[in-house]
Amino acid sequence: MVEYLDKVGRDIPDHYTPPEIWPGYVEWVEAFYDLSTDRHDLGPIPSASIARHTAGWDDWEAEVFKRCIRAMDMAQTEAMKDKEEGGLPQPPEVKSERPHGD
Repeated sequence: MVEYLDKVGRDIPDHYTPPEIWPGYVEWVEAFYDLSTDRHDLGPIPSASIARHTAGWDDWEAEVFKRCIRAMDMAQTEAMKDKEEGGLPQPPEVKSERPHGD
């Protein structure tokens, strides 16, 4: 979309512009995408995956990394949820024929 808007000479909306990544944190973004392959469907990145990635790190840095990964994870999950709710076909609800508790 950005390429198209640029090509036709239109302004690119702010929400299409990726955020600035501070120097030294590109590796964290790359790690986020690597860790994302461990998720199940649209669930969160497993805590065990983050713990394995930060094994041997200083406690403070590992905690900051975990919080950053969780924030990116929530943002991506919300974006994917919004995309799915934006008119894409959804699977039908399956209703059980059995009463609850059986």
